[in-house]
Amino acid sequence: MNPLLKLSLRGHKSSVSCIARVQDDLVSADRDGWVVLWNLTTKRPRALWKAHQGQILTLKYTAMGLLTHGRDSELRLWNLSESSLRGCSSDVSVVGNEEEPKKPQYEELPVNALNFCNVDFWELPSEGLKKNALVVTPASVDSDNFDVYKISSDGSTFAIQRVIENFAIRSAQLIKLDLEEINDPDLILKQRGHGIVMRLRFISENLLFVGYESGALFGLDIRPLVRDLVKKADRLVVNTGYKVTLKCALKGHTPLPMLSLEYDNDSKVILCGSASKKILRVDLSPLLASSNDVIESHKSADSNITSKEDHANSRENSGAVPDPTLNKWGLKQPTTQKPATRSTSDFTGLESPGFEESNSNAASTSELESQVSFTNLKHYGIQCVQFVTGGYAVAFWDGTIKVINNDQETTSTWERAEEALQALNVVDNPSGPTKKSICIFSWRAKSSDERQIVPVQTRIRTRETLADKLLLFVGHGDGLIRAYSLSETVC
Repeated sequence: MNPLLKLSLRGHKSSVSCIARVQDDLVSADRDGWVVLWNLTTKRPRALWKAHQGQILTLKYTAMGLLTHGRDSELRLWNLSESSLRGCSSDVSVVGNEEEPKKPQYEELPVNALNFCNVDFWELPSEGLKKNALVVTPASVDSDNFDVYKISSDGSTFAIQRVIENFAIRSAQLIKLDLEEINDPDLILKQRGHGIVMRLRFISENLLFVGYESGALFGLDIRPLVRDLVKKADRLVVNTGYKVTLKCALKGHTPLPMLSLEYDNDSKVILCGSASKKILRVDLSPLLASSNDVIESHKSADSNITSKEDHANSRENSGAVPDPTLNKWGLKQPTTQKPATRSTSDFTGLESPGFEESNSNAASTSELESQVSFTNLKHYGIQCVQFVTGGYAVAFWDGTIKVINNDQETTSTWERAEEALQALNVVDNPSGPTKKSICIFSWRAKSSDERQIVPVQTRIRTRETLADKLLLFVGHGDGLIRAYSLSETVC
């Protein structure tokens, strides 16, 4: 039994790379850098524009606007207000034209896009009218590391501050790996690092997970480093940057690169996919419970004050160098501590300014390992994962899609069927765009509380169009987007 096809959206002329939700509508992006904002009531574009000069790697709707991150090494936040979208084209015939249509208003930040890693965004508590957020990106000077920026906006001004710079995770241990895929369980690899960053995902304001080319998965606690400086009757609270604490280290898919990383806030479960047939499932409940214990502020002591000399040594040892492309933003470099060089376990050592090893790291990793499990999906190449009601959906390299329930049983398997009628250029050009699935996106119905803030007429139209509790949108290599109802099936 396979899910019922509900609708199709045609607007892209190249492979669909990302799909996201914008309130009651949908937004999609492709490998040529185009973005299409869809009206799901009419199944037609509301607006479309060329957002990047190259593939779009990240697409996420945030409180500050629509975040896009492209292979042109730019991160942009687009204003999707009615006034900003006014004048934008909704004609799909302009997609791919040399003369680009009008764009909405946006702010941008230059970042690293030498690899295909995503970026992630986490909204922080607002300060009056000012909205704040953290954005994690591959480091601007080294694809093996990452940067974290704090972004603030009051609606008229936009401020950016880099709070964690070029953070590195190093490994210099011999690791024995069970390599089922290449039939060599006794192979020992000597790793001089974990390769480039492949996946970044905020789990909470203070918990970040990083997946690497080596297949390793790290959980890091990141918090503002606040010190109380007391001198006689005076007291001064100083924010001296961010502190990074290793919470857990898992081999994950080693030595295969991590291709997908997804988290479900309801079940507190994280899923990781690679080129192998197995999907990694980790229950983060124990880790999240321990992360709720707030790290106390450091009390004043001479040993806690970082000297200018220590700060200089810290930057030198971390390998961080000034980035002239960011000077126009006036990015403030946070004060950092002298780097720690202790090994956290037999598996990994971390070296970066502001890093501190958690005393409970060994216990946290050991406790978390009991929550780790692998499921053999009997299909290679797990390129995209999405949580759905009662389980999760997986898209594979060859275009196959599977739905797995919470008992780790496959309930549906399908791939796109050939159309009865095909365009002549497709028939004559077999080397043209592939029809295989490239990305998937799970559409969940809003709760009753969320619907209350939506105008009545909009709610009626939405119910008529998206009456399903759950839709799975699938983006294909030829630009087609299809939506399947996982609550209705066909033989």
